[in-house]
Amino acid sequence: MRDSSSQEVASVLRQSGVHVCLIVSRNVVTMPEIPDPAAPVIPIDELDEHLMSVNQVLDLSRLSSEADISDVHTSLHSLPPV
Repeated sequence: MRDSSSQEVASVLRQSGVHVCLIVSRNVVTMPEIPDPAAPVIPIDELDEHLMSVNQVLDLSRLSSEADISDVHTSLHSLPPV
């Protein structure tokens, strides 16, 4: 929801249901010496591809009636590093 107002974001979140995957981005001035798998640094030119991968994992987890949030979390961390 790039360039959306806070009211627009709030409206979408209210309509999203119980679970929401929130991805927050910020400008990185220097790369961390030790990468944190829970907070990957993704170059801007690779962001769209990475988000499509995340969406595929989330879509697959929704198809499984046995999937829970820990399965999704595990799947997201198994994405190829960038």
